[in-house]
Amino acid sequence: MREAAPTPARRRLARAADRIARDRRARLDALAARLESVGYRNVLARGYAVARGADGRILRAAAAARRAGRMEVEFHDGRVAAEIAGGGAQGRLL
Repeated sequence: MREAAPTPARRRLARAADRIARDRRARLDALAARLESVGYRNVLARGYAVARGADGRILRAAAAARRAGRMEVEFHDGRVAAEIAGGGAQGRLL
């Protein structure tokens, strides 16, 4: 048995469905690119670093770094050990 030719309404519906699928794919691709841009490794590549205490937990404030004394700092290309010197408000890395 032969299938009937699509009606104009079915053709419009098919085109609309295709357009919606393309639009949603483009939106998803844009959101994926945006998510990738703020990803952990990409943030490090832009010059930021992550400081962790000896227990591996992220140090979120200067006071936490001073209390920790020793830390590890992660850059985009590797990690280095660091020690806080000086007890003043500023402190300095050695």
